[in-house]
Amino acid sequence: MILPDQTEVDLAKRLISLPSVTTDSNQEVHQSMLEILESLDFQVEAFQYADKSGKLKFGIQARRLADAPSRDAESVSGVGYFCHNDVVSVAGWDDSHGGPFEARVADGKPW
Repeated sequence: MILPDQTEVDLAKRLISLPSVTTDSNQEVHQSMLEILESLDFQVEAFQYADKSGKLKFGIQARRLADAPSRDAESVSGVGYFCHNDVVSVAGWDDSHGGPFEARVADGKPW
């Protein structure tokens, strides 16, 4: 869910902090994305499957029509959400701005 006083940077930091390495289940980030999309009036279809190693994974297909309650009157088109929500291995991560799941703002940019 997106909170009314939450900025885009706050939302990105929250999502980046969730465990999502592709060798593990993406259940936590999946659940967060599901809640966010539903709070934005998306029609959501969630599904699950096992990857090649048998690890349970989750996917989302979502769409928001132009006349969704959260859209302004000027909107004439909808939007779809179709993407993966995991990351490749972070083994060996080395960055002066912090760890791979520490979304930080430095030099005026999110890292």
